Amino acid sequence: MGFLIKIISLKELLPLRAKILRPGKRIDECIYDSDELSDTFHLGSFDGEKIVSVMSVYKENLKNSDGIGYRIRSMATDENFRGRGLGSELLNYATEEIKKLNGDYIWFNARKNAVNFYMKNGFEIISDEFDINEIGIHFVMMKRFTNPIVLRNIKNLNIKDYSYSLPSEKIAFNPSEKRDNSKLLVYCNDKITDDTFYNLSEYIPSNSLLIFNDTKVVQGRLFFHTEDKSIIEILCVEPFESKDFSLAFKQQGSVRWECMIGKLKQWKDNFLFKEIEYTSGKIKLKAKKSFLHNKFIVEFSWEPKELSFAEILEFCGSTPLPPYIKRNVSKRDSETYQTVYAKNDGSIAAPTAGLHFTEQVLEKIEKNKIQKSFVTLHVNTGTFLPVKTDLIGKHRMHSENVMIEKETLYYLHNNDYPIAVGTTSMRAVESLYWLSYLILNNKKPEDFHITQWLPYETDFDISKKFSLEILIRHCEKNNLKNLRFKTSILIAPGYRFRYFKGLITNFHQPQSTLLLLVSAFLDNKFQNVYEHALDNNYRFLSYGDSNLYLL
Repeated sequence: MGFLIKIISLKELLPLRAKILRPGKRIDECIYDSDELSDTFHLGSFDGEKIVSVMSVYKENLKNSDGIGYRIRSMATDENFRGRGLGSELLNYATEEIKKLNGDYIWFNARKNAVNFYMKNGFEIISDEFDINEIGIHFVMMKRFTNPIVLRNIKNLNIKDYSYSLPSEKIAFNPSEKRDNSKLLVYCNDKITDDTFYNLSEYIPSNSLLIFNDTKVVQGRLFFHTEDKSIIEILCVEPFESKDFSLAFKQQGSVRWECMIGKLKQWKDNFLFKEIEYTSGKIKLKAKKSFLHNKFIVEFSWEPKELSFAEILEFCGSTPLPPYIKRNVSKRDSETYQTVYAKNDGSIAAPTAGLHFTEQVLEKIEKNKIQKSFVTLHVNTGTFLPVKTDLIGKHRMHSENVMIEKETLYYLHNNDYPIAVGTTSMRAVESLYWLSYLILNNKKPEDFHITQWLPYETDFDISKKFSLEILIRHCEKNNLKNLRFKTSILIAPGYRFRYFKGLITNFHQPQSTLLLLVSAFLDNKFQNVYEHALDNNYRFLSYGDSNLYLL
């Protein structure tokens, strides 16, 4: 026999509430303040004439969540009827009733031991854990029916509002003669100070934590000549089979990569060939293209087969300078378009904020008791791509591979003033917050991809320290030395930064996602900074001058 669910009176509900949730209490001691409000309703599940499961629903907004909220309290099921799906049926019934009332979300305080049950019913954890006296550890859990307003607002941002006039003479087409002689603009408390990068440490509070991106730019641009003398350019973006860059670069004999191809229409033959003289003889390199999953995949094969792909790129490739640098690549670029602390091969674009650092600047930072830690985000073609749509919501973000050591998690947990060295470091570390959301809500490792709109689709709001504790516990539980994941996160005005108090960066292209990030960090005041820079002969873009923003 099935169970009947319907709206019941408070009087009908109270006996089971008292028996299950408040044993030993009188009926009148089990009444809550909101039980008799006009917007409150109570549900009961019946086995014949007997009420065997109950729930109360209150029209009550959760703090800091937009829209109309309803709160569930006092779910209780008779001991003899548990394990028969009554709780799920009540939740589904309540959901449909709340939708009829034009509610935007349901929320409640869930006991820790019931979290998995609620997750199976489509609810997610959105808070730190907290202790309710004499009851135990709880989380706030929620299910949304409509998107938060912040998501709609960000998708409706017009990219033309994030533009400025950039004369070509302001673009740095060549690096400074000395890295740390570049100009430094410091922006703090709405005040702008001009200096040189060599003096960076004088502006950074002691005991701050600088987070660097230690990715290394590979010589990933390859040129092939066709039989009709056309030049085909192949830019290696990321490995195709495995996203582990270190393994892909060790491959011998052949490898497949996702690539961008210049003058694609001129590639008419199955194979392209290239021969290069090197120290031990001659390299014969062959390339074959295919189109899979809406991507161009190039299979490279070569002789001598004992050479690794890293060595092939070293001998046959060239530095992939940004497309707005309209000049030939020089041998010097392989050094100047690389940070002094670059370590892990994988980027086709430099984390340019780091290009200003020298060993001398790093020594001064250490003397001033400023901590350092590193992340790895391999920068790909998305860095070069302008936003071509009018509204941000139409733009599709690129995806990048991230690796963060467990040691860095401890540094972040114990430091109250982290500063990102570059937008790539900022995107990588801010993505950690949303990785903790995925882990806390029992997502599988194969789902560890921070999607473009994730930060704006959920009311997830835990503390910085709790998010890092989740990540550290995940590493310890799974015996991991580092976290590996992908991020497509879009940081735009309206985003709330979870970790960082400062940012070191360059000046970015008009109407770019990087300028959106800077505008978000500066609370939409980027125009003041950029106008000052243009008026005071700062150099712009990858080989240009630097900024330090402090909150």
